Amino acid sequence: EMPSFASRHGVEDRLVLHEGDLLAPLAAHPDHGRLDAVLSNPPYIVEGDPTVEHGVLAHEPHAALFVAGDDPLEVAMRLARDARAALGPGGLLAIEVGAGSASAATSRLEALGYDDVAAVPDLAGIGRVVRGRRP
Repeated sequence: EMPSFASRHGVEDRLVLHEGDLLAPLAAHPDHGRLDAVLSNPPYIVEGDPTVEHGVLAHEPHAALFVAGDDPLEVAMRLARDARAALGPGGLLAIEVGAGSASAATSRLEALGYDDVAAVPDLAGIGRVVRGRRP
């Protein structure tokens, strides 16, 4: 069933939604290996992080915020690995990361073989999105 936001914005005829673990639902899709972009705001908070704002906790599901272990980049890097196969040549990967994780994330994207890797700052100047392109 199409979510109400799609009909509210008149885009239901232009959306195809897939539910599952990261890119797994697209593995058998004809466009797998030819995607133009993969954009994500995955969980990146380690349980017990004292800097999490109460307002965020009150309005977001736990699974959308917290990683299972102690690596805030665990989900993001799993997505980055999967995206290498899903993206077409030159395809863009952009992932939101927690404050303080941008440097580690860019290093890891480079290690995975992404080109044109960079951290994009948020309005406060903090690197919050890391991006790279599939060679």
